[in-house]
Amino acid sequence: MDAAYDVLIIGGGPAGAAAALTLAKRPELRVLLVDKARCRQSIVGESLSPGAGSLLKYLDVWQEFEAQFPLTQWGNLASWGSDEMQSMDFMNTVHGSGWSLARDRFDSMLVEQAKDRGIEIEFGTQVSRLDTSSNGWDVALKSLDSSQRQVKARFVIDAAGRNSRWSLKGRSLRQRHDNLIGLATWLPKNGERSVPNMTHVEACSYGWWYAAPVSENRVVVALMTDSGIARSSGFSSAENWFHALSETQHIRSICDENCLVPFPEYRREPKVLPAFSSVQVDHEPDLPIVAAGDAAASHDPLSSSGIPMSIATGIQSARVAAAWVLGNQNHKVTYQADIAADFSNYLKSHWQIYRLENRFANEPFWRYRQAYLEMDPNHIVGNETPCTDSSLFVPAPLVRKMLVASRTPVPAHQLVRKLANEHREVPEERIALAVQELRGASRVLKREPALT
Repeated sequence: MDAAYDVLIIGGGPAGAAAALTLAKRPELRVLLVDKARCRQSIVGESLSPGAGSLLKYLDVWQEFEAQFPLTQWGNLASWGSDEMQSMDFMNTVHGSGWSLARDRFDSMLVEQAKDRGIEIEFGTQVSRLDTSSNGWDVALKSLDSSQRQVKARFVIDAAGRNSRWSLKGRSLRQRHDNLIGLATWLPKNGERSVPNMTHVEACSYGWWYAAPVSENRVVVALMTDSGIARSSGFSSAENWFHALSETQHIRSICDENCLVPFPEYRREPKVLPAFSSVQVDHEPDLPIVAAGDAAASHDPLSSSGIPMSIATGIQSARVAAAWVLGNQNHKVTYQADIAADFSNYLKSHWQIYRLENRFANEPFWRYRQAYLEMDPNHIVGNETPCTDSSLFVPAPLVRKMLVASRTPVPAHQLVRKLANEHREVPEERIALAVQELRGASRVLKREPALT
């Protein structure tokens, strides 16, 4: 082994950097942060909601944040449930204004501050193997130049994002609640007019569009839709993406009014980024590892909670790690219970927000997010012929198993629980909605191919 660490942090985004900055307050702990990227990249979600300032002040990076001169963001404008843009002014909240961010600069600032405070950081390095040992983990690290080394770590924080597998140990798994992706392009200005420092959202039949300034000279424009819709509509091509943008009302107007140059001088394929909602479940309490940020629970960008949640879970995961190394393993169970409770509350607010848009109620993107259970849990499934053999809510293999299982009359709640136990990666609510859909119990559900 080349070295031994008290804590290994996988991932250098806001969650990993926040964990590192928190652990830097405990100089007796040896900490290593690894990130597979050599440099930070711009991503969707380039705004920071009001209230996040207190988290940055806890991490002692507020002055460095202000020194970046982030654009003050005064609120949101949204065409949501109406053809007209409506505003929500941050100045009417107790936290005041938010900020538009250049995420590459923001993320780099956080990790550089962690490095300056004694945290070892290796960029261009990824974990290739993570094995349990008598005192934590044996870790194989591989750099982008293919050199390898072995280290030991007493505790691991997985902050490697939505698709990370490192904290999925034992029975732990990640439940995905949708297939949302973002297709984003960063457009330069071609004029002197100032871009309004507001987040702009416009709902459409296949999802919603997002636009926000990230600097005085650049604006991010993103289409948020399901991966299946993007695939069938060809939105990953520049031609189709810009054509769809040209058919919007408000987002296109923002581009035109602010002298952005997407037509036709600046056509390039949009960057495709995962944006699905997910949460880890069935954790192994005795393993010295926790997830933070999107690896623990990821939120729809519409919630504007992604970066604050990542920073907050980074801070809390660091406290769990420090307590574990110092002999207290109880904090992990509490931390994971808090993540689960927070995600449950998020799902409720997420459903309520999407229900506000009623212009596209019959479109698959919106029906998936607006559906609600109205079936009696004690209804006997199997007494009627299924009205469809496909589902909007679960993958096709699970639908086939559902159809076979429902041949024997059984209360709906028993069928749902049986299938949920066999397919723990699928949220139980989605299975219940699929059972309801198969028997045609909902007035708002119609037969459509699955989007999975």
